[in-house]
Amino acid sequence: MLGLLHPTDPAWVDTVEGELGRLLDDHAHCELKAAQSALSIVGRWGGAHPELVAPLVALAKEEMEHFEAVLAHATAHGVRLNPPAPDDYVLALQAATKREASDVPRLLDRLLVSALIEARSCE
Repeated sequence: MLGLLHPTDPAWVDTVEGELGRLLDDHAHCELKAAQSALSIVGRWGGAHPELVAPLVALAKEEMEHFEAVLAHATAHGVRLNPPAPDDYVLALQAATKREASDVPRLLDRLLVSALIEARSCE
């Protein structure tokens, strides 16, 4: 389904079984942040780039459906959401983007960073 290049290490599964609550909490926040990011791009650049609005709103809806599904699993396991921890990987990607005067490079950087984060979520 995901087309991963390598199988999941069985040791990862063993680790997660003992930390299911942390996994569900982190996964829920990842889905929520993905929806927030899509809507943030719409809010900042939707007026100048209306062709992005519908696809990003659809993406935000899809990510919220994922969030709801993960939240249902978390609730079923007695897991409550905690405040999200800072994500060093995302912060490093954002810091690596150029700070141009024009909004177009910033938008492209934001879209590329979002795509990298989404692609890495399949690992």
